[in-house]
Amino acid sequence: MTLRERRGRWSGLASADRETASPALTYLQAQLYRDFVSKFLQRAAQPESQGGDHPGRAGGAPTQVRRQHWRVPPADPTKVDIWEREGARQFVTELRSVDPAVTGSPVITYEATRLMERG
Repeated sequence: MTLRERRGRWSGLASADRETASPALTYLQAQLYRDFVSKFLQRAAQPESQGGDHPGRAGGAPTQVRRQHWRVPPADPTKVDIWEREGARQFVTELRSVDPAVTGSPVITYEATRLMERG
């Protein structure tokens, strides 16, 4: 099935009622899941010499994905004392400039301290 055919098939879902849309979307979700798993397993099984990604290993993701999603945090934790209030604030602020949903010990400690100070 071509992309144009798929687009036409699913374009009516925006105006469809729940009874019509739900089974169609469930079917689409199952197709996407099967396709993803199939491709993931194929790539993981390929030897590295043939371009296999081996996503479970460090550096295993394709270069394009690494470049797009893995960023080095702007702050080096050794440059500021994250156990002091101002250092923690600066470090967490810089981390959140890269990923607003970042978490980890410094972030948890910073937020817990802020909440305790508020009372």
